[in-house]
Amino acid sequence: MRSCDAVAPWRYHALAHGVDPGLVDSEGATPLHVLNDAADTVNPEIVRALTRAGASINAPLPSGMQPIELAARKVLPTTVAAMVELGADPARGLDALLAWWAVGATFNAYRAAAVADMVGLLRAGGAAVSQRHRELAAQAGASEVETALRR
Repeated sequence: MRSCDAVAPWRYHALAHGVDPGLVDSEGATPLHVLNDAADTVNPEIVRALTRAGASINAPLPSGMQPIELAARKVLPTTVAAMVELGADPARGLDALLAWWAVGATFNAYRAAAVADMVGLLRAGGAAVSQRHRELAAQAGASEVETALRR
């Protein structure tokens, strides 16, 4: 069993025993902000369990960043889909994804297809494409992402 898969039962156990699902750490992060980027298959159920227990899907960090923005930047499609399903703003996810992608595309070019898929997921969830999004995609120079914004 991978270590990220072993974390999920502990979270369920904690919730079942009354731990506040909106508990904030010393940096202002809730459990929804610190989902494991290696556990996209496990995260959606954790997201659902936390929100069922009362966690806010839109809880901001002190910087204002919401969980969907962090999950989008980590390119966690099933996690982001669950967040959108539970009321997270897909536009915030698209903004964060493309801002991250434009800066890191040189080092993350191999993820262009995954980023394009994430763009499609966020658009299907209701995110509108802006001129700024098109500019960021052009800056990154990945035709797959630019095409996903035009679909």
